[in-house]
Formats: sequence, C-alpha cells, structure tokens
Amino acid sequence: MINSHEKNGFMWISISTLFQFTCQFLFTLVIAREVGPELIGAFVASMLIINMGRIFTELGFPQSLINLDNIRREDRNTSLLVTTTCAFFLCIFVFLLSNIISEFFNFSSVTWILQYLLVILLLNAAYVIYNSWLLREFYYFKVAVSNIVATFFSYICVGLSIFFIPPSILTLVIATIAFYAFNLFISFIFVSKSEGKVIFEFGDLEKFKKFNFDFTVARIANFIALEADNFIIGHKLGPTLLGVYSRGYQLMTLPATLLGTIGEKVLFPIYSRQASDKIEESLNSKLLTIGLFSIPINMLVYLFSVEIVVFLLGEKWIDVGPVLKALSFAIYFRISTKFIDSAIRSLNLLRERAYIQYFYAFIVIILVLIAVKVDFYFVPYAVVFCVIINYCLLLNLLRTKAKFRFLSLHKHLFIISCLSILFGFLFNL
Repeated sequence: MINSHEKNGFMWISISTLFQFTCQFLFTLVIAREVGPELIGAFVASMLIINMGRIFTELGFPQSLINLDNIRREDRNTSLLVTTTCAFFLCIFVFLLSNIISEFFNFSSVTWILQYLLVILLLNAAYVIYNSWLLREFYYFKVAVSNIVATFFSYICVGLSIFFIPPSILTLVIATIAFYAFNLFISFIFVSKSEGKVIFEFGDLEKFKKFNFDFTVARIANFIALEADNFIIGHKLGPTLLGVYSRGYQLMTLPATLLGTIGEKVLFPIYSRQASDKIEESLNSKLLTIGLFSIPINMLVYLFSVEIVVFLLGEKWIDVGPVLKALSFAIYFRISTKFIDSAIRSLNLLRERAYIQYFYAFIVIILVLIAVKVDFYFVPYAVVFCVIINYCLLLNLLRTKAKFRFLSLHKHLFIISCLSILFGFLFNL
C-alpha cells in the first residue's frame, strides 16, 4: 500500500511541481531581464516578510494535520479558524509597519509591493489547511491538478499579458497573488466535493499543542538560517546587491526546491506512517540517487556559471556569475536536507531538530556578517559552509536518535565526487 502511494505521489507531485517551477522560473526570468536587480531586490525583500509571516499564521497546523493520528474534520476546522484569524491580524500589523520595513531595506518601493503581497498571507492561511488535508488522505492527483491549474491561470495567463503591456514588477506581484488565490479555490472545491455536507463543528486545540510548538520553534530557526543572509545583504548593501545575490541563490536552489518540494509533499505523509527501518532504507536510496545527479550538475554549474547567467538573465546580471559559482557547491546538500528533514519530522524529532536549526541560524548570521564586512562575494562561500554543517548535523541526529546508518551512502558519494572533480580537471586542461 505504501509503495503504491509513494509511486503515485511521486508521479503526480513531480508533474505538477515541475510544471509550476518551470513556468514560475521562466516568468520570473522574463521580468528580471526587464526590470533589473533593484526592483527584483525590492520584491525579494517583500517576500521575505511574507514568508516570515507564514510561520506565524500557519503555526504548524498543516503539518499536524498530516502527521498526527485521530485527526477529524472538526480538528481541520479548528486549524482553519486559527490560521485565518492569525493571518488577518498579522496583515493589519505588517501593513502599519510597511514604511518602517522599507526603511530597513533602504528602498521605498518595498512599501507598496509589500502592501499588495499581504493578501497572500490570508489566502495561504486557508490554502495550506485544505492542501494538507488532501495530502493526509493521499489525494496526490487532486493536489497536482490544483497546482497545475493555479500555475496556468497565474504565471501563464498573466505572463501572456507582457505581449500587450510592458512587463513590470507589478506583473510579478499580480501573478504571485493569483497563484495562491487559484490554489485555495481549487483545493476548497476538491475537499468540499469529497466530503459532501459542510460542518461547522470544531475540535480540541490540546492535541496540537506539543507538535505545533516544537515544529514552529524549529521552523523559526530554519527561516532565520535560510533567510538571514538576505536580510543582512538587503539591510547592509541595499536592494541592488540583494537582487544580484537572490538570483544566484535561486538558480542554485532551483533543483533543490523542485526536488525538495516533491519529496516533502510525498515523503512526509508516507514516512509518518512507516517504521523506522523502512524510512532508513528509503532515505539512503533517495540520497544516493540525488548524489548521482546533483554532484555532476554541481561541477557543470561551477564550470559554466557565467555563461548560464548571461544566457538566462542577460548581460545586466553578469555579477550573478561569481555568486552562482560559489553556491554551486551547496546543490547536493540543499536537496538532501529537504529529504532528511521529512524523515526527522516524521519521527517526531522536532525538539532536537530545533536545537540544530538554531545553531545553524547562529553560524549563518555570524559568518554572513563577517563576510559582508570583508567583501560581498565572500557571502556565498560562508553560506555554503553553513549548509554543509547543517547537513552533517541533521544526519548525525538520525544516526544517534534513530540509529540510521549512512557509511555506505557516503562511500558511494565520495566516488561520485572524485569522478566529477576529475572531469572538471580534465575539462580545464
């Protein structure tokens, strides 16, 4: 049963996620080529606030609905009420602070971009609950359809408008909001149709308390670790260099985000219902597969980073080349961490995960602050070092707490790495 769910999930989630990320990536590239680094930096700064806000509106409820046993429709209604209420008040709070936030990032355009994007918090607060419910029931096909239709009506339909009006940062803002709106609408329709009559009864919050607290604490740390570099660059160096850095980071994390999203949506619901030894076997197999593909890609990106940037973004973004070259070393570790994280969460090692994430966040902040003082192009190397440390700590957590073994895996990865380095050396002769 699990195997069929896993295969079905990977197929449908892979199709929808690949479609979404391809359309989203191409759409963003077109906008970036036209508007340049400064306005893209303002958009990235605004999305940093939105993504931070998502932590305090979701509060771990989507993951609880998937992970916990004995969850009923009444519990889902409770989750929906809490997340949407938190989103409403947080939107008001951030709206009032939008001018102060724009001053932090040293760019006035952040104000109006952020104010428009705040609607995402409301849409997402409801969408993640319905989406998690579908994932809990293994309705991967419905989740995929929701994602594909939302992508079509947002990034493709809005994208076609650039043939009639000049592309601008507002086009990107509208497409991003539309994506969340369509996903919410379609997910709601699917859940409603599968259940028939709508009920307005609510469950007990007590069952969510421990899991949600541990998960949210760890998520805050993870957010700080992943986004501290963007906050520091945006504040210390301004939106232009934030735009340059974020494009390089996006290009590096594209495969990580794509495969990681697929793995997270599919593996977390399945691992939550599997025994520890089965999770270990599955995780080792998937990490080895990731290494077979990502380590050679790492070498290719390192060798052709400037050519990739010029081809995708144009000459005005050539400063992204050195950033991408440095960040290429993190490709395998970023992808693998997503899969490892699904295993850790399914085993309820949330508190231990939180400790690691706070240490990860601490070293990111310290090293990035030092790197910014020395030179902007030192920042990606500091981030790569932190990503590798995080990977090692998470693997060690599974080794010590769940008795997982990874020696054979890393022997194979070492051989793959040596062959990739040899290829790069021979290519440069």
